[in-house]
Amino acid sequence: MAGSDRAMTEPLPNTVADALAGERSTAARALATAAGLFGLALGLQALAANGVVPGAASALVAAVLAAATVAGPVLSAVAASRRGGLAGSLSLAAAPVAGRIAYFSLFTPNAVVALPGSFEGSGAAVFWAPVVLALGVFGFGVGTAVRWALDR
Repeated sequence: MAGSDRAMTEPLPNTVADALAGERSTAARALATAAGLFGLALGLQALAANGVVPGAASALVAAVLAAATVAGPVLSAVAASRRGGLAGSLSLAAAPVAGRIAYFSLFTPNAVVALPGSFEGSGAAVFWAPVVLALGVFGFGVGTAVRWALDR
């Protein structure tokens, strides 16, 4: 009986649209954060690739780029635990990778084949697309599981 009373007072997000979009304010924050990560990755990659960054600071820029790439899936899980939706989670996971690939795709066209895990060269987007999709879905699953455990 208590379970049915709970179901009447707390509607569960059982539609596909609710799972994809999430709560509006949380999803908007997730998308804005993803846009910031994209811009950060694109800008830092442009600075690093053009030689604007001095030699001593290039290791720091590389570390920030790597941290942003790892932070995407972690923020994806956080957004999912706050009901940010699958779209917000996927955008957070993809944004830093997309920023780095966008720089090389748009500003350094070349015929060099990218190595697995590389962001530069032909085929980098083909390698990273399923990786980012898997990381985004995994982050969404982890965040949803955490939210489910905390709601119990």
